[in-house]
Amino acid sequence: MSDAKTKRVMILEWENLTKTIGRINIKSIRESDYFYIFRRDAIELPDNIKKTIAKLEGKYEVYDCHELPMNSYVAFINAKIRTKINKDTFVYFIGCPSIYSQIETNVKSISADAVCVANIMQLKIQQKPTDKQVDDELNDLADALDDLNIPNDIPFNHDSPKKQEQKTGNFAKKEFEKTDRKPEKNPQSRYDSNKNKETDRRNKEFDSKQRSKEKISSTTVEAPVQHSNTDQVIKALEKKIFSDAVIEQDLEREYTELDDNKVRTLMSTFNRLVEHLNLTIDNASELTEDDYTVVIMQLIKSPSLEDFNQCKEILNFRANILLNLETFTIFKKEADYYIKMCDLFYKEDKW
Repeated sequence: MSDAKTKRVMILEWENLTKTIGRINIKSIRESDYFYIFRRDAIELPDNIKKTIAKLEGKYEVYDCHELPMNSYVAFINAKIRTKINKDTFVYFIGCPSIYSQIETNVKSISADAVCVANIMQLKIQQKPTDKQVDDELNDLADALDDLNIPNDIPFNHDSPKKQEQKTGNFAKKEFEKTDRKPEKNPQSRYDSNKNKETDRRNKEFDSKQRSKEKISSTTVEAPVQHSNTDQVIKALEKKIFSDAVIEQDLEREYTELDDNKVRTLMSTFNRLVEHLNLTIDNASELTEDDYTVVIMQLIKSPSLEDFNQCKEILNFRANILLNLETFTIFKKEADYYIKMCDLFYKEDKW
């Protein structure tokens, strides 16, 4: 019987552990990961590999197969791993291509997919997630963002549409009673006028950003004599992150390791947000970094899902992104968190 909690199954051979998991970061191991280690040779493992395996407590099984012939060995592996595999499970054969080639078809028929990689560092190669996995990822992301206690600028309204209409009507009535203004004869025309003004404003803002990006991309960063190439790379990355934002800079400033770390942290945070957005984007492989920047900036600016969708049509997003109220709220929180990091690292860091 398969284990529904297991999402990734790793298959390794004892003799190759030094090469396959020697550089693993334990923090990268997920709660839903499980390891099968099969041993045919009683070799002694280095201490660092022993410590790594010990940290996987409760997430692995080791089987001694030194007396099994090769055909029985492969059959034994095929039988054992089935207990953790279902249609939502990805199976990774790590450093054991011969085993993979013999049971690939069989394993793929009962799992989401099966691949063979040289070492565990290559697990970032992602297959297209199932709908259930997308939901699980979004739920985990929502829980993580809630733990950060980031203020939510979009209050959830659980009232029924009728009750919302009554509230809106009462509010409008009270506001009218506070003033001596007469009701407009044609409020729709005023609404259309304001909407057109807002549309023009957003279009101008977008055009301004595009011109700034084109200027940055068309300008070669020439290294001054007094600065190193690394300094120039940092400057270029800062410009890319902040687009058309004005950043006070001292031309004679000497860039430090802290500046380098700031940029790397912000770029990593940006890339993580992009990975999360890809869960709801159909054409991720066709998009550039600028396309993602447009989406993220609009998430930050939009006060509601309706506003975001309207701007998406106006700005003609290249990203085929479809959000509901829940996913919009989740991604807006993460986008707000990213921009707050930018502010903290640059606008508020006066030292």
